[in-house]
Amino acid sequence: MDPARLAGRPPAPAGALTLDTARSVNELLGIDTRNVALPTTAVDLFENNDLLVPNKLNDDEQDGWLGAIAAGTGLLFLLNVFELGAIYDLGLSALIGGGLSGYAALRKDAFGDVSRSAGKVANKGALATFAKAKELNEEYEVSDKAKKKAIETVKQVTEKLKENLKQ
Repeated sequence: MDPARLAGRPPAPAGALTLDTARSVNELLGIDTRNVALPTTAVDLFENNDLLVPNKLNDDEQDGWLGAIAAGTGLLFLLNVFELGAIYDLGLSALIGGGLSGYAALRKDAFGDVSRSAGKVANKGALATFAKAKELNEEYEVSDKAKKKAIETVKQVTEKLKENLKQ
C-alpha cells in the first residue's frame, strides 16, 4: 500500500517528485544552480582558472558539487574546530569546509572528479537519511509530540512569569 495513504495523506500526483523518485536532496528541495545568472566576469574567472562554471553543470555534476559543499560543511561542523557556539561554528564550517569542498568539486582534474563523486555519495546518503527521518516521524509522530511539548513549555513559562510579576 502507498505510504502516503497509510499516513492519512492523499497520494502524490502522478509524476510528482517524492523521496522515492528524487535522485538527490537538491532535486527534492528544488535547488538548481543553473537558474542563477552569474556575471560574465565571474564566468570568465571560473573558466580562466580551469574550473567548471556552477550554472553550467549537468545534473550529475550539480549533484556532486552541492553534495561536496554539504559534506565539507558537515564534516568541519562535526569536528567542532571553532568552538564559538553552534551558529558561528556552522557559518565558519560552511564558509571554510563548504567553500574548499565546493572549489575542489569544480576542478576539472581527477581531484575534482573524486570530489564530485564523494559529493554524489553524500547527497544520496542525505536523501536516504531524510527519507528515514520522515518515515520515523510519520510512524512515531515525533514532530507533533515535540510541537505539543513546546506549546506546553511556553504555557508553563508564561504562567510562572505572570506569578512572578504579581509578587
